[in-house]
Amino acid sequence: GILSFRFASTDPAQLYVSFLAFVTAGAFLGFLPWNFYPQKIMPGYGGKTLAGFLLGVLSILSFSKLGTAILVLAVPMTDALFMLFKRTFSGRSPVRATSEHLHHHLLRLGWGKRRIAFFYWSISALAGVAALFLDSKQKIFIGILILVLIGGFIFWMNFLRKLPREKLEF
Repeated sequence: GILSFRFASTDPAQLYVSFLAFVTAGAFLGFLPWNFYPQKIMPGYGGKTLAGFLLGVLSILSFSKLGTAILVLAVPMTDALFMLFKRTFSGRSPVRATSEHLHHHLLRLGWGKRRIAFFYWSISALAGVAALFLDSKQKIFIGILILVLIGGFIFWMNFLRKLPREKLEF
């Protein structure tokens, strides 16, 4: 909404895009207290699909295009891509459910569900704020940096922690 509002002086149609973005954000923020752990109501597949679709459409309509979408969705996108490649290269179905996603590893490390949610939200919020001030090339660079850092963390959690450790004897 803020990104499209910045361009409203040159393109008056951006006011409608900004209004749609703020209405969408308000609807999902109003739903948040009932969706916070422990959930009383969950949006389900349809709600998540609608949220992703609206985020994609609004990023295109607000002239922010690909860079902003990559930044805001960096953590879940990295997790999904990593799991897709891991399952494909191990000969398993890429759409078969497993408990090897990032949030499962964080739960095994002792993180609570609320802490994991705040972790995801804080990275997405920082990336969203960065999208307000960066140009297209900088957005893509920061998006790739986040993808590499989160991907490296997921790689470490999945593979490197499973390596046998040698015992040191004195």
